[in-house]
Amino acid sequence: MVSARDGVCLLTGRQPPHRLDAAHIVPQSRPDVYRQLLGVRASEDMEVMYNASAGLLLSPGPHSSFDDLEWSLYQRGDSFIVHYFLPASDDEKRLNGMKLPPDRFRFMEAPDERLVAWHYNQAVKARIRGFAVDMRATAHRDTA
Repeated sequence: MVSARDGVCLLTGRQPPHRLDAAHIVPQSRPDVYRQLLGVRASEDMEVMYNASAGLLLSPGPHSSFDDLEWSLYQRGDSFIVHYFLPASDDEKRLNGMKLPPDRFRFMEAPDERLVAWHYNQAVKARIRGFAVDMRATAHRDTA
């Protein structure tokens, strides 16, 4: 579903035959978040977690850095904005602030704004109070 909606990596524009991953906005390991934000019952967890609105199509590098909370999306109007918290590479600096308008998602079911807001909130909190247990801390990258 995500590959049909996005077609290419959301950030880089890379397309098959390059490897692309369907990335969960909220980790699969957190069905409680899906229940809380979307009001679903435990029996509906799996169905909701695999909706296109719960994911993004990403190349492996952006997928890993998204999972590590190095970047996220936030909503401004009807668009999403890419926010790299510590853009280190030229590519990250170029992508930081990129606007993803609704037509980027081919007018299909866009990422769920509640899940996107949760991910962004986690990324901000990681920078304010440090990374939670069981998450890889990547906030202190060497930029020299």
